[in-house]
Amino acid sequence: IQVSDSGSQKISKSLSITINAAPVSVTITTASPLPSGTAGAAYSQTLTVTGGAAPYTWSVATGTLPAGLALSAAGVISGTPTAATTANFTVQVTDSASQTASKLISLTVNSDVLSISAASTLPTGTVGSVYSQSLAATGGAAPYTWSILSGTLPAGLLLSASGVISGTPTAISSANFTIQVTDSASQTASKLLSITINAAPISIMTGSPLPPATVGGVYSVTLGASGGVGPYSWSITAGTLTTGLTLSSSGTLSGTPKTAGTFNFTIQAVDANSVATTKVFSHTVQAVLTITTTSPLATAVVDSAYSQQLQASLADPLTWSVLSGNLPSGITLSSSGLLSGTPMATGTFDFTVQATGGTPQQIATQLFRLEVSAGFVITTAPVLPDGTALLFYTTTLNAGGGTSPYTWTLSGGNLPDGLNLSTSGLISGTATNTGVFTITVQASDASDRKASKVFTLSIITPPLGTFSVNVPGTMNPAQQVPIGLSLSAGQPNPISGSLKISFASNSVVPADDPAVLFSNGSRTVPFTIAADSTTAVFAAPVLLLTGTVSGTVSVTADIDSGPAGLPVATVTIPPTAPKLTNIAAERTPNGLRIQITGYSPERKLSNAEFAFDVRTPAGMQHTNLVRNVEPEFDAWYRSAASTAFGSSFVFEQLFSVQGDANMIGAVTVSLTNGQGTASSTPVSIAAQ
Repeated sequence: IQVSDSGSQKISKSLSITINAAPVSVTITTASPLPSGTAGAAYSQTLTVTGGAAPYTWSVATGTLPAGLALSAAGVISGTPTAATTANFTVQVTDSASQTASKLISLTVNSDVLSISAASTLPTGTVGSVYSQSLAATGGAAPYTWSILSGTLPAGLLLSASGVISGTPTAISSANFTIQVTDSASQTASKLLSITINAAPISIMTGSPLPPATVGGVYSVTLGASGGVGPYSWSITAGTLTTGLTLSSSGTLSGTPKTAGTFNFTIQAVDANSVATTKVFSHTVQAVLTITTTSPLATAVVDSAYSQQLQASLADPLTWSVLSGNLPSGITLSSSGLLSGTPMATGTFDFTVQATGGTPQQIATQLFRLEVSAGFVITTAPVLPDGTALLFYTTTLNAGGGTSPYTWTLSGGNLPDGLNLSTSGLISGTATNTGVFTITVQASDASDRKASKVFTLSIITPPLGTFSVNVPGTMNPAQQVPIGLSLSAGQPNPISGSLKISFASNSVVPADDPAVLFSNGSRTVPFTIAADSTTAVFAAPVLLLTGTVSGTVSVTADIDSGPAGLPVATVTIPPTAPKLTNIAAERTPNGLRIQITGYSPERKLSNAEFAFDVRTPAGMQHTNLVRNVEPEFDAWYRSAASTAFGSSFVFEQLFSVQGDANMIGAVTVSLTNGQGTASSTPVSIAAQ
């Protein structure tokens, strides 16, 4: 610029002016609340600002930061918080133009570091059963979110985001997997966990009673089980099957039943882990359906009412029908087996009747002859109903075509002792002797017309109940078990008979075992049962000896002057590992001789192992020698000489020794068959 005074003097100078922008207000832009921190963990958060003029200076205007944290002038909150808390404080920022701004800030410090508190091994689960297990975490900031970091859960299970492992396992497994938990502050923690899923408890699924069978008919039913670990092994542990049926180890009940009745028994299923379960079964075996009414039928009389109920070996309900031939006019056969009506003409009529019924269904047929007479006749069939000794008996004789009343007399033969014929035609009483009796009976009507007829009457022995013995269904070889025999129901007369056993081998080389017998040295032992008693008495206590061969012992009873081969029990002798009963070891001029005595129930041995204890300057050493002995034992068990000894053997092994045989102090012997291995204790070697 230039300035002139009044005297026209002039002077100039160069000047400058700076024009600044209008001031901009300062604003804190950091959001509240701040990211949370964790007690014991380093924390750092930089505050931000807009407006004003840098540099900025920060400070806490009011309130306090969490313990362990500080705010630097540069606006950084940092440090290591020492305790969980939520702090509210006001921060202030000042720019270079002394403008200020403040803001209320909130900061939460969570408790210690996030960790998973669930045990590494979670509770076990079971296949087919609902499983639920909640996982837990400590520290960090809830809520937590859970996930699988690596590995997989057992099939059928899932992990929810809320930390619950749940579902229904579908297979046996042992799973290892890593889970991760994330808190609301994005802090994470992980842990390796495991779950074992066990098999469901073994259970026999087949229902009781079993499907019925018929005497003489082929029968087969396969039992089923669930749970456990297959395969299953099946056996009968109590009670008996009907004669002719057997239960295989694979669970098939099959055969051809020989005895009718209802049989109760306990079946056991064992899985591959030797876990067992049992179930009681009932099984009905029905008799063969036969029509028991005999031919010819009771005589009918023209124009007189007739009624005859046909009978069969099975109880109702049965369905009856005429299969072929013709009934007399006026006579019909109902579906319940009643022949009835009023015949209209005389003659002899032959026809075949069919009965259908039973479970499973059976059909029986029989040819009958029915005579229709015109005059006074005894109409009762010539074969009277059977009676049973010592049980009350009654049957009424009938006549037709005459004028009643009728008078009855015995004109020939003798009734069984204890039975009488009344004048009204009633045969009744209690027979005391058995047999087939032939009698001739005469009937007289009111007009003194007479008719006679020959009859046969059979009196049978009272039926016995079922026998049972108190021995297990399975017994190991070389056992001796006391036997007690009992009858299901007492009888009015004493009973005498014989208890018998037979043996069927199922060993690799089958052979009868003469050592399977009673303690009297025989496979037969006599017994008696007093009248009205159910307990058998032996002359001396009786033991059952199981021998040394695997197989089945069948126990039956023969009744003196009565039935034979009555089923009592079956006992299974299972194959087992070999049994060593004696080891003898001695030195010989050239080495060693080892003699082994024992038995192998499956009549087979594969390997022999000899473990020698040898003294050396360095101390005791052990030397093992193994050899295949199957050829020698196969030859022995197939020889006729072995049969007398069951599965017993005496085996001698010679060893040649190079060096000082006295250095060998003892030997341990092990023998192996298909069922396992048996080992002796160390046996000292005797001097020569």
